[in-house]
Amino acid sequence: MIRLDKFLANQGFGTRKEVKKLIRKGAVKVDGIIQWKDDYKFDENTNVVSLYDEPVLYKEHTYIMLNKKPGYICANQDGLHATVFDLLPLRFQKMSTVGRLDLDTSGLLLITDDGILLHRLLSPNYHVWKNYEVSLEKNIDAEAISALCNGIDLGDFTTLPAKVDIVDEKKIHLSIREGKFHQVKRMLQAVNNEVIQLKRISFGPLELGDLDEGDWRELSDREIALLKEACRS
Repeated sequence: MIRLDKFLANQGFGTRKEVKKLIRKGAVKVDGIIQWKDDYKFDENTNVVSLYDEPVLYKEHTYIMLNKKPGYICANQDGLHATVFDLLPLRFQKMSTVGRLDLDTSGLLLITDDGILLHRLLSPNYHVWKNYEVSLEKNIDAEAISALCNGIDLGDFTTLPAKVDIVDEKKIHLSIREGKFHQVKRMLQAVNNEVIQLKRISFGPLELGDLDEGDWRELSDREIALLKEACRS
C-alpha cells in the first residue's frame, strides 16, 4: 500500500506539495472515484490511478535515452550553462544522468532514477562498452590505432584496450569500457591528434539510431532488459 501523494510524486508529477494541490482540486481518481485526501492509501499494483482522467501507469523506475546537444552540460542545475534536463519535462528533473558527456559532446545519454543500474553501468567491474564517432584534426595512422587498441598510459591511469573502426582518414568509431574525464580527447592527444567533434553513438547494447538531436524517448522493456543483462556479464 502507498499514499496517493507519494505515488504521484514518485511517478514524476511534481513535489509532494504540488501533487497535494492536484489531489485537493479533485484532479485525481482511484478506480474512477475522486480521492480528495492526499494520504489515501491504495495498492499501486492493482488499483488504477488517473490524473485529469488520464491513466497514470505505475513504474518503479524510469529509463530515458536523450540525444544530447552540444552546449548542454550533464547536471540537474547550473548557473552558467543550459543543462540536459532543460530538454526534458519537469517530471524528470530529479533523475540522474548515467555518467557525463562533455559540454561540446553530443549523442546518446542515459538518464534514470534506478540507482542500482546506474552504478552498475558505470562500475569498472562490468566494463560496459561505449562507442563514439570521433572526427579528428589529422589523419590517423596505423601506429596510433595500434596504441589505442593496446591501451594508453595517460599518467593517472592506463586505458583498457579500445576498439577502433576506421570511417575515413579523419574519422573513426572508438569503443572504450571506461568513462574517465575527457578520456577520448586525452587518448587522441596521446597519439598526437586532436578531437574536432565527438558524438556517442551507442552505450552497451543500445544504439542512438535516428533519434534527433535534442530529442528523447523512454526505453522499451526489451532495452531495459538488455541493459541489465550487459551488467551481469
